[in-house]
Amino acid sequence: MRYLLLLILLSACKIGPDYEPPKIALNANWQIDLPAGEQVGKEINLDRWWEVFNESSLNCIFELAYQNNFDIKIAQQNINKTRATYDISRRAIYPTLDLNAESSRTATSDNASNSFNSGSINNRHNITFQSSWEIDLWGRVTRAKEAANARYLASVAAKRDVMLSILAELVNNYLQLRGLQKSQFLLEENIKVLEQIFALRQEQLKQGVISSFELTKTLIRRDSAAIALPELKAQISSTI
Repeated sequence: MRYLLLLILLSACKIGPDYEPPKIALNANWQIDLPAGEQVGKEINLDRWWEVFNESSLNCIFELAYQNNFDIKIAQQNINKTRATYDISRRAIYPTLDLNAESSRTATSDNASNSFNSGSINNRHNITFQSSWEIDLWGRVTRAKEAANARYLASVAAKRDVMLSILAELVNNYLQLRGLQKSQFLLEENIKVLEQIFALRQEQLKQGVISSFELTKTLIRRDSAAIALPELKAQISSTI
């Protein structure tokens, strides 16, 4: 009984203090006054926050990035590795049981002249059983399990950080692309309008309503817009 109490007391003497998360002072409630007439929108799914843009093409890009990006794959492999390490360390607190079975069969030839058991068949079966258990006196196994769990959680957070960085960059590039495409559309429409204005100015010049100076100004405006279009298309191509 005395030795049992000693083992119990020793098991309570763990290595190092228990981890306590830092205390952060936060308000119990948070609110903001909305402008008159506005209401709080529906809650956003932070795991798929990009769907708030309601862009099917953007969703497809994200799915492709998630499936094919090597940084995300590496982060997932790290999660699998740390998870496996945690599972191994978690099992270390329990007893281990090993069971081995072996069976063999031998036969002696009938032509063996020097054998007493010639022509006999021998069957041999062997079963071994082994059990072991490390008593966690000083908390080494427990601390190893806690450390493995912390590394696992850190790998999960690291993957989220990688995904956030990649997806944020994708959103930024996508919005830039959409902005450039919108600018291209407006510029092309502007060129069409300037073509019509230039044709009108030509007729006005023939009728003597305007001078050639006014026609030249319209021509410069049209050509300036036309020159800017190839550069804009090049920016779109580089963004894609």
